[in-house]
Amino acid sequence: MIITKKDRIVSEMQGDLMDSNHVTRRFFRLWLEGSYLGEDHYKSNVAQLKAFVDDLGICSGLDAAIDRWVIPQFVRFTAQDANCSYGYAQKVIVEHFKQMTRKNGWDKNLLALFTTELGKDAADLIEDYLNEVRDAHNKKVLGDDYSNHRCDDLAALGVRKITFVPANTLEV
Repeated sequence: MIITKKDRIVSEMQGDLMDSNHVTRRFFRLWLEGSYLGEDHYKSNVAQLKAFVDDLGICSGLDAAIDRWVIPQFVRFTAQDANCSYGYAQKVIVEHFKQMTRKNGWDKNLLALFTTELGKDAADLIEDYLNEVRDAHNKKVLGDDYSNHRCDDLAALGVRKITFVPANTLEV
């Protein structure tokens, strides 16, 4: 039996893609880390991600910017892995997610959920930098009351983002 490029792409997306240990997610992280295209690719990825942080800070727009960036990265990775064009890989990926959504009768856009997970994988590349920026911001906002140890405790509990709301703006 001959395995087509489409078959290869679809087979790589079987199983729970939301699991960070899924083989496709692990190989995609290797792509981001330069294992496919070399150290210059890694450095470029890190520089682009840091530029988003420098431009946007740690605001909610950062996640959206990383998600927009990670989509073509994943398509390039898939095209490289399946030895096909970018456009063909993109078409197969989108078709697969649409089919999975319809097949399972889900209202959720699986591709958007998957993109968010890939964005988290990408953000891991610059986790230390994000922490430095977040700490600097929090120290500026909270002054002496800020302790990054408290934030580390929250991160360990799975809290990804904290929005500070001044008490005088809350309605009671």
